[in-house]
Amino acid sequence: MIRDLFIKMGVSNNYKLIPESPIIRNNADTFFIGSAIMANMDLFEAEKEKKHEIPQKYITAQRVFSANRLEDVGKYPLATPFEVMLSIFRFGDKSVEPSIDFILNFLNLALGIDPSQLIYLAPYELGIRNTVLSKKVPERNVISWENNIPLRLGKNKPQGYYLKIFLPYKHGIIPISTIGFIEGINGISTDSALFLERLSFVKDNLIHWYESEFFIDLTKEVKAQFPKFNYNEVYLWANHLRTLMALYYDGVRPEGKGPGHTMRKIIRTLSGTLSGDKVCDDKALKLISAGIKSLKNLGYDITETVDVNELTEQIFRQINNGSSQIAREIKRFKRALSNNEIKSSKDLKQWNEERGLTYEWMRKASEDEGVYDLPFPEIEKRFWLRNECYSFDTNQKITDPVQFLKNAESKRMKGVMKN
Repeated sequence: MIRDLFIKMGVSNNYKLIPESPIIRNNADTFFIGSAIMANMDLFEAEKEKKHEIPQKYITAQRVFSANRLEDVGKYPLATPFEVMLSIFRFGDKSVEPSIDFILNFLNLALGIDPSQLIYLAPYELGIRNTVLSKKVPERNVISWENNIPLRLGKNKPQGYYLKIFLPYKHGIIPISTIGFIEGINGISTDSALFLERLSFVKDNLIHWYESEFFIDLTKEVKAQFPKFNYNEVYLWANHLRTLMALYYDGVRPEGKGPGHTMRKIIRTLSGTLSGDKVCDDKALKLISAGIKSLKNLGYDITETVDVNELTEQIFRQINNGSSQIAREIKRFKRALSNNEIKSSKDLKQWNEERGLTYEWMRKASEDEGVYDLPFPEIEKRFWLRNECYSFDTNQKITDPVQFLKNAESKRMKGVMKN
Protein backbone atom coordinates (compact mmCIF):
# COMPACT_ATOMS: atom_id res chain seq x y z
CA MET A 1 0.00 0.00 0.00
CA ILE A 2 1.23 3.50 -0.85
CA ARG A 3 0.77 4.68 2.73
CA ASP A 4 3.04 1.95 4.09
CA LEU A 5 5.61 2.52 1.34
CA PHE A 6 5.78 6.22 2.18
CA ILE A 7 6.34 5.62 5.89
CA LYS A 8 8.90 2.90 5.19
CA MET A 9 10.85 5.16 2.85
CA GLY A 10 10.92 7.90 5.46
CA VAL A 11 11.93 5.71 8.39
CA SER A 12 14.68 4.04 6.33
CA ASN A 13 16.03 7.55 5.64
CA ASN A 14 16.07 8.46 9.35
CA TYR A 15 12.79 10.38 9.44
CA LYS A 16 11.09 10.23 12.84
CA LEU A 17 7.57 8.82 12.66
CA ILE A 18 4.86 11.06 14.12
CA PRO A 19 1.74 9.23 15.37
CA GLU A 20 -1.51 10.15 13.65
CA SER A 21 -3.92 12.46 15.47
CA PRO A 22 -7.73 12.31 15.61
CA ILE A 23 -9.55 14.48 13.12
CA ILE A 24 -11.15 16.63 15.84
CA ARG A 25 -9.37 19.66 17.30
CA ASN A 26 -9.96 20.48 20.94
CA ASN A 27 -9.83 24.05 22.24
CA ALA A 28 -9.02 25.48 18.82
CA ASP A 29 -10.50 28.09 16.51
CA THR A 30 -11.58 25.41 14.03
CA PHE A 31 -13.23 22.09 14.79
CA PHE A 32 -11.36 19.83 12.37
CA ILE A 33 -7.81 18.92 11.38
CA GLY A 34 -7.58 20.21 7.81
CA SER A 35 -3.94 19.33 7.12
CA ALA A 36 -1.05 17.36 8.58
CA ILE A 37 0.70 20.52 9.72
CA MET A 38 -2.46 21.62 11.54
CA ALA A 39 -2.22 18.40 13.56
CA ASN A 40 1.45 19.08 14.35
CA MET A 41 1.65 22.87 14.66
CA ASP A 42 3.24 22.76 18.12
CA LEU A 43 6.06 20.57 16.81
CA PHE A 44 6.52 22.75 13.72
CA GLU A 45 6.63 25.99 15.69
CA ALA A 46 9.08 24.60 18.25
CA GLU A 47 11.46 22.97 15.76
CA LYS A 48 11.72 25.87 13.33
CA GLU A 49 12.88 28.14 16.16
CA LYS A 50 15.73 25.82 17.16
CA LYS A 51 19.21 25.79 15.70
CA HIS A 52 20.00 22.32 14.34
CA GLU A 53 23.50 21.02 13.69
CA ILE A 54 21.95 18.52 11.31
CA PRO A 55 18.48 18.88 9.76
CA GLN A 56 15.61 17.35 11.74
CA LYS A 57 13.24 15.16 9.75
CA TYR A 58 9.72 13.88 10.52
CA ILE A 59 7.17 11.84 8.60
CA THR A 60 3.48 11.08 9.14
CA ALA A 61 0.19 9.99 7.60
CA GLN A 62 -2.74 12.09 8.78
CA ARG A 63 -6.47 11.92 8.15
CA VAL A 64 -7.98 15.34 7.46
CA PHE A 65 -11.40 16.88 6.91
CA SER A 66 -12.44 20.03 5.06
CA ALA A 67 -16.01 21.27 5.50
CA ASN A 68 -15.75 23.71 2.59
CA ARG A 69 -16.00 20.84 0.09
CA LEU A 70 -19.39 19.52 1.15
CA GLU A 71 -21.43 21.30 -1.53
CA ASP A 72 -19.33 19.79 -4.32
CA VAL A 73 -19.45 16.14 -3.23
CA GLY A 74 -20.86 13.87 -5.93
CA LYS A 75 -20.50 16.58 -8.58
CA TYR A 76 -16.71 16.54 -8.93
CA PRO A 77 -14.38 13.55 -8.47
CA LEU A 78 -11.76 15.26 -6.32
CA ALA A 79 -14.27 16.93 -3.99
CA THR A 80 -13.53 14.60 -1.08
CA PRO A 81 -13.93 16.25 2.35
CA PHE A 82 -12.33 13.37 4.25
CA GLU A 83 -8.95 12.20 2.94
CA VAL A 84 -5.46 11.18 4.03
CA MET A 85 -2.33 13.29 3.67
CA LEU A 86 1.18 11.85 3.57
CA SER A 87 3.60 14.46 4.90
CA ILE A 88 7.21 15.16 5.72
CA PHE A 89 8.48 18.01 7.88
CA ARG A 90 12.09 19.18 7.78
CA PHE A 91 13.90 21.79 9.88
CA GLY A 92 17.32 23.42 9.54
CA ASP A 93 17.93 22.80 5.84
CA LYS A 94 20.26 25.06 3.87
CA SER A 95 18.17 24.69 0.70
CA VAL A 96 14.84 23.42 -0.57
CA GLU A 97 16.47 20.58 -2.49
CA PRO A 98 16.35 17.78 0.15
CA SER A 99 12.57 18.09 0.53
CA ILE A 100 11.94 18.28 -3.21
CA ASP A 101 14.22 15.28 -3.76
CA PHE A 102 12.34 13.19 -1.20
CA ILE A 103 8.95 13.90 -2.76
CA LEU A 104 10.13 13.34 -6.33
CA ASN A 105 11.98 10.15 -5.39
CA PHE A 106 8.89 8.82 -3.66
CA LEU A 107 6.68 9.57 -6.68
CA ASN A 108 9.15 7.69 -8.83
CA LEU A 109 9.31 4.75 -6.41
CA ALA A 110 5.56 4.48 -5.81
CA LEU A 111 4.18 5.37 -9.24
CA GLY A 112 7.11 5.18 -11.63
CA ILE A 113 6.70 8.89 -12.41
CA ASP A 114 9.71 10.82 -13.70
CA PRO A 115 10.03 14.49 -12.64
CA SER A 116 9.86 15.53 -16.30
CA GLN A 117 6.28 14.18 -16.53
CA LEU A 118 5.02 16.60 -13.89
CA ILE A 119 3.96 20.24 -14.00
CA TYR A 120 5.08 22.62 -11.26
CA LEU A 121 3.84 25.93 -9.89
CA ALA A 122 7.22 27.07 -8.61
CA PRO A 123 8.14 30.52 -7.27
CA TYR A 124 11.59 31.99 -7.85
CA GLU A 125 12.07 32.62 -4.15
CA LEU A 126 14.44 30.38 -2.14
CA GLY A 127 15.70 28.92 -5.42
CA ILE A 128 12.59 26.75 -5.75
CA ARG A 129 12.18 27.21 -9.51
CA ASN A 130 15.88 26.62 -10.22
CA THR A 131 15.90 23.51 -8.05
CA VAL A 132 12.98 22.04 -10.00
CA LEU A 133 14.66 22.85 -13.32
CA SER A 134 17.84 21.10 -12.12
CA LYS A 135 15.86 17.83 -12.06
CA LYS A 136 15.78 17.82 -15.88
CA VAL A 137 12.25 19.19 -15.95
CA PRO A 138 11.32 20.95 -19.23
CA GLU A 139 11.17 24.71 -18.69
CA ARG A 140 7.66 24.81 -20.15
CA ASN A 141 6.50 22.56 -17.29
CA VAL A 142 7.54 25.07 -14.63
CA ILE A 143 5.09 27.94 -14.13
CA SER A 144 6.28 30.93 -12.12
CA TRP A 145 4.70 34.25 -11.16
CA GLU A 146 5.80 37.79 -10.42
CA ASN A 147 3.65 37.81 -7.29
CA ASN A 148 2.89 34.70 -5.28
CA ILE A 149 0.20 33.94 -2.74
CA PRO A 150 2.38 33.41 0.35
CA LEU A 151 2.30 30.44 2.66
CA ARG A 152 0.88 31.59 5.99
CA LEU A 153 0.73 29.44 9.11
CA GLY A 154 -1.12 32.03 11.14
CA LYS A 155 -1.44 35.66 12.07
CA ASN A 156 1.83 37.47 12.84
CA LYS A 157 3.88 34.45 11.75
CA PRO A 158 6.61 34.29 9.09
CA GLN A 159 5.50 33.81 5.50
CA GLY A 160 6.77 31.21 3.10
CA TYR A 161 6.30 29.85 -0.39
CA TYR A 162 4.46 26.94 -1.98
CA LEU A 163 5.62 24.49 -4.60
CA LYS A 164 2.63 22.74 -6.16
CA ILE A 165 2.98 19.60 -8.24
CA PHE A 166 0.51 18.30 -10.83
CA LEU A 167 0.32 15.17 -12.98
CA PRO A 168 -1.36 15.23 -16.41
CA TYR A 169 -3.48 12.08 -16.24
CA LYS A 170 -6.02 10.49 -18.61
CA HIS A 171 -8.36 13.30 -19.73
CA GLY A 172 -7.38 15.73 -16.97
CA ILE A 173 -4.86 16.78 -14.35
CA ILE A 174 -4.36 15.46 -10.81
CA PRO A 175 -2.90 17.76 -8.12
CA ILE A 176 -0.72 15.33 -6.20
CA SER A 177 1.52 17.32 -3.89
CA THR A 178 2.06 20.66 -2.18
CA ILE A 179 5.33 21.59 -0.46
CA GLY A 180 5.64 24.69 1.71
CA PHE A 181 8.93 26.36 2.61
CA ILE A 182 9.58 28.97 5.32
CA GLU A 183 13.00 30.59 5.71
CA GLY A 184 14.10 31.60 9.18
CA ILE A 185 17.30 32.47 11.02
CA ASN A 186 17.88 28.75 11.63
CA GLY A 187 17.46 27.63 8.04
CA ILE A 188 14.57 26.46 5.89
CA SER A 189 11.59 24.64 7.40
CA THR A 190 9.42 22.43 5.20
CA ASP A 191 5.80 21.32 5.39
CA SER A 192 4.48 19.00 2.69
CA ALA A 193 1.45 17.01 1.63
CA LEU A 194 0.89 14.17 -0.79
CA PHE A 195 -2.70 13.06 -1.33
CA LEU A 196 -2.95 9.32 -0.69
CA GLU A 197 -6.16 8.61 -2.59
CA ARG A 198 -5.02 10.52 -5.66
CA LEU A 199 -1.71 8.64 -5.73
CA SER A 200 -3.48 5.29 -5.40
CA PHE A 201 -5.94 6.30 -8.13
CA VAL A 202 -3.05 6.94 -10.52
CA LYS A 203 -1.13 3.82 -9.45
CA ASP A 204 -4.15 1.63 -10.21
CA ASN A 205 -4.57 3.33 -13.61
CA LEU A 206 -8.25 4.08 -12.97
CA ILE A 207 -10.51 6.48 -14.86
CA HIS A 208 -13.47 6.78 -12.48
CA TRP A 209 -12.77 8.09 -8.97
CA TYR A 210 -15.41 6.00 -7.22
CA GLU A 211 -13.95 2.74 -8.54
CA SER A 212 -10.91 3.05 -6.28
CA GLU A 213 -10.42 0.60 -3.43
CA PHE A 214 -11.34 3.39 -1.01
CA PHE A 215 -14.86 3.74 -2.46
CA ILE A 216 -15.73 0.73 -4.61
CA ASP A 217 -17.45 -1.32 -1.87
CA LEU A 218 -19.65 1.62 -0.94
CA THR A 219 -20.32 2.57 -4.55
CA LYS A 220 -21.55 -0.94 -5.34
CA GLU A 221 -23.68 -1.18 -2.20
CA VAL A 222 -25.31 2.22 -2.71
CA LYS A 223 -26.20 1.24 -6.28
CA ALA A 224 -27.66 -2.04 -5.02
CA GLN A 225 -29.74 -0.46 -2.25
CA PHE A 226 -30.90 2.59 -4.23
CA PRO A 227 -31.29 1.43 -7.85
CA LYS A 228 -33.20 4.61 -8.82
CA PHE A 229 -30.36 6.93 -7.82
CA ASN A 230 -28.55 8.81 -10.57
CA TYR A 231 -24.77 8.61 -10.54
CA ASN A 232 -24.38 11.93 -8.67
CA GLU A 233 -26.58 10.60 -5.85
CA VAL A 234 -24.64 7.33 -5.75
CA TYR A 235 -21.33 9.20 -5.43
CA LEU A 236 -22.83 11.59 -2.89
CA TRP A 237 -23.86 8.70 -0.66
CA ALA A 238 -20.60 6.79 -1.05
CA ASN A 239 -18.56 9.83 -0.12
CA HIS A 240 -20.73 11.29 2.62
CA LEU A 241 -21.43 7.99 4.36
CA ARG A 242 -17.71 7.24 4.51
CA THR A 243 -17.12 10.71 5.95
CA LEU A 244 -19.86 10.29 8.57
CA MET A 245 -18.32 7.01 9.68
CA ALA A 246 -14.85 8.55 9.90
CA LEU A 247 -16.16 11.44 11.99
CA TYR A 248 -18.05 9.03 14.25
CA TYR A 249 -14.83 6.99 14.65
CA ASP A 250 -13.12 10.10 16.04
CA GLY A 251 -15.89 10.88 18.49
CA VAL A 252 -18.29 13.18 16.62
CA ARG A 253 -21.97 12.50 17.32
CA PRO A 254 -24.92 13.95 15.38
CA GLU A 255 -26.55 15.34 18.51
CA GLY A 256 -23.38 17.13 19.61
CA LYS A 257 -22.40 20.77 19.27
CA GLY A 258 -19.63 22.15 17.05
CA PRO A 259 -18.48 19.24 14.87
CA GLY A 260 -21.90 17.65 15.40
CA HIS A 261 -23.45 20.52 13.44
CA THR A 262 -21.32 19.60 10.42
CA MET A 263 -22.32 15.97 10.80
CA ARG A 264 -26.01 16.95 10.84
CA LYS A 265 -25.49 19.03 7.71
CA ILE A 266 -24.06 16.00 5.88
CA ILE A 267 -26.88 13.80 7.16
CA ARG A 268 -29.52 16.26 5.94
CA THR A 269 -27.97 16.22 2.47
CA LEU A 270 -28.37 12.44 2.36
CA SER A 271 -31.92 12.70 3.72
CA GLY A 272 -32.82 14.99 0.85
CA THR A 273 -32.18 12.24 -1.69
CA LEU A 274 -34.73 9.82 -0.19
CA SER A 275 -37.99 11.57 -1.21
CA GLY A 276 -39.54 10.84 2.18
CA ASP A 277 -38.58 7.17 2.20
CA LYS A 278 -36.73 5.49 5.06
CA VAL A 279 -33.76 3.16 5.01
CA CYS A 280 -34.65 -0.09 6.78
CA ASP A 281 -32.30 -1.68 9.31
CA ASP A 282 -31.13 -4.39 6.91
CA LYS A 283 -30.20 -1.90 4.19
CA ALA A 284 -28.55 0.41 6.70
CA LEU A 285 -26.34 -2.35 8.07
CA LYS A 286 -25.28 -3.41 4.56
CA LEU A 287 -24.30 0.16 3.74
CA ILE A 288 -22.35 0.54 6.98
CA SER A 289 -20.59 -2.79 6.36
CA ALA A 290 -19.48 -1.54 2.94
CA GLY A 291 -18.23 1.66 4.55
CA ILE A 292 -16.20 -0.35 7.04
CA LYS A 293 -14.42 -2.09 4.15
CA SER A 294 -13.70 1.21 2.40
CA LEU A 295 -12.23 2.76 5.54
CA LYS A 296 -10.19 -0.36 6.29
CA ASN A 297 -8.62 -0.12 2.83
CA LEU A 298 -7.70 3.46 3.72
CA GLY A 299 -5.97 2.26 6.89
CA TYR A 300 -8.71 2.53 9.54
CA ASP A 301 -10.42 -0.44 11.16
CA ILE A 302 -13.21 1.38 12.96
CA THR A 303 -14.61 -1.87 14.40
CA GLU A 304 -11.73 -1.88 16.91
CA THR A 305 -13.32 0.96 18.89
CA VAL A 306 -16.81 1.56 17.44
CA ASP A 307 -20.01 -0.33 18.21
CA VAL A 308 -21.24 -0.94 14.66
CA ASN A 309 -24.89 -1.42 15.66
CA GLU A 310 -24.88 1.81 17.65
CA LEU A 311 -23.19 3.65 14.77
CA THR A 312 -25.78 2.34 12.31
CA GLU A 313 -28.71 3.21 14.56
CA GLN A 314 -27.52 6.75 15.33
CA ILE A 315 -26.70 7.75 11.77
CA PHE A 316 -29.70 6.21 10.04
CA ARG A 317 -32.18 7.34 12.66
CA GLN A 318 -31.11 10.88 11.86
CA ILE A 319 -31.18 10.23 8.09
CA ASN A 320 -34.69 8.75 8.25
CA ASN A 321 -36.03 11.53 10.48
CA GLY A 322 -34.56 14.08 8.11
CA SER A 323 -36.15 12.38 5.12
CA SER A 324 -39.60 12.59 6.70
CA GLN A 325 -39.15 16.22 7.74
CA ILE A 326 -37.91 17.32 4.31
CA ALA A 327 -40.78 15.48 2.61
CA ARG A 328 -43.26 17.42 4.77
CA GLU A 329 -41.64 20.72 3.86
CA ILE A 330 -41.59 19.83 0.16
CA LYS A 331 -45.30 19.05 0.37
CA ARG A 332 -45.93 22.47 1.94
CA PHE A 333 -43.78 24.10 -0.73
CA LYS A 334 -45.79 22.48 -3.52
CA ARG A 335 -49.03 23.58 -1.86
CA ALA A 336 -47.76 27.16 -1.63
CA LEU A 337 -46.70 26.94 -5.26
CA SER A 338 -50.15 25.81 -6.38
CA ASN A 339 -51.69 28.67 -4.37
CA ASN A 340 -49.44 31.13 -6.23
CA GLU A 341 -47.74 32.15 -2.97
CA ILE A 342 -44.21 31.81 -4.31
CA LYS A 343 -43.44 34.50 -6.86
CA SER A 344 -40.09 36.09 -6.14
CA SER A 345 -36.51 35.17 -5.36
CA LYS A 346 -37.18 36.65 -1.92
CA ASP A 347 -39.90 34.04 -1.36
CA LEU A 348 -37.53 31.26 -2.41
CA LYS A 349 -34.79 32.60 -0.18
CA GLN A 350 -37.22 32.60 2.74
CA TRP A 351 -38.08 28.94 2.15
CA ASN A 352 -34.38 28.19 1.97
CA GLU A 353 -33.46 29.97 5.19
CA GLU A 354 -36.53 29.29 7.32
CA ARG A 355 -37.59 25.84 6.10
CA GLY A 356 -34.16 24.47 5.28
CA LEU A 357 -34.99 23.54 1.69
CA THR A 358 -32.11 23.81 -0.74
CA TYR A 359 -32.64 25.57 -4.05
CA GLU A 360 -31.90 22.28 -5.75
CA TRP A 361 -34.75 20.54 -3.88
CA MET A 362 -37.13 23.40 -4.60
CA ARG A 363 -36.22 23.46 -8.27
CA LYS A 364 -36.93 19.73 -8.56
CA ALA A 365 -40.22 20.10 -6.64
CA SER A 366 -41.38 22.96 -8.86
CA GLU A 367 -40.51 21.04 -12.02
CA ASP A 368 -42.52 18.09 -10.66
CA GLU A 369 -45.47 20.50 -10.62
CA GLY A 370 -44.78 21.70 -14.15
CA VAL A 371 -43.32 25.04 -13.08
CA TYR A 372 -40.05 25.88 -14.79
CA ASP A 373 -39.74 29.67 -14.49
CA LEU A 374 -39.26 30.39 -10.80
CA PRO A 375 -36.73 33.21 -10.21
CA PHE A 376 -34.12 31.26 -8.30
CA PRO A 377 -31.28 33.49 -7.03
CA GLU A 378 -28.12 33.47 -9.10
CA ILE A 379 -25.39 31.80 -7.07
CA GLU A 380 -21.91 32.83 -8.10
CA LYS A 381 -19.81 29.79 -8.87
CA ARG A 382 -16.44 30.02 -7.18
CA PHE A 383 -13.50 28.62 -9.11
CA TRP A 384 -11.86 25.63 -7.46
CA LEU A 385 -9.01 24.05 -9.39
CA ARG A 386 -9.66 20.61 -7.90
CA ASN A 387 -13.19 20.71 -9.36
CA GLU A 388 -12.15 21.79 -12.83
CA CYS A 389 -8.98 19.78 -13.42
CA TYR A 390 -10.51 16.28 -13.52
CA SER A 391 -14.08 15.58 -14.60
CA PHE A 392 -16.43 12.61 -14.45
CA ASP A 393 -17.00 13.28 -18.16
CA THR A 394 -14.07 11.78 -20.06
CA ASN A 395 -15.01 13.90 -23.06
CA GLN A 396 -13.98 17.01 -21.10
CA LYS A 397 -10.38 16.52 -22.10
CA ILE A 398 -7.66 18.99 -21.15
CA THR A 399 -5.54 19.07 -24.28
CA ASP A 400 -2.86 21.46 -23.01
CA PRO A 401 -2.32 20.91 -19.26
CA VAL A 402 0.32 23.64 -18.90
CA GLN A 403 -1.88 26.30 -20.48
CA PHE A 404 -4.86 25.07 -18.46
CA LEU A 405 -2.94 25.57 -15.21
CA LYS A 406 -1.76 29.01 -16.31
CA ASN A 407 -5.35 30.01 -17.04
CA ALA A 408 -6.52 28.51 -13.75
CA GLU A 409 -3.90 30.36 -11.74
CA SER A 410 -4.71 33.65 -13.47
CA LYS A 411 -8.27 33.30 -12.15
CA ARG A 412 -7.01 32.71 -8.64
CA MET A 413 -4.05 35.09 -8.43
CA LYS A 414 -3.41 38.69 -9.34
CA GLY A 415 0.13 38.74 -10.62
CA VAL A 416 2.30 38.83 -13.69
CA MET A 417 3.58 35.55 -15.05
CA LYS A 418 7.34 35.47 -15.38
CA ASN A 419 7.41 32.63 -17.89
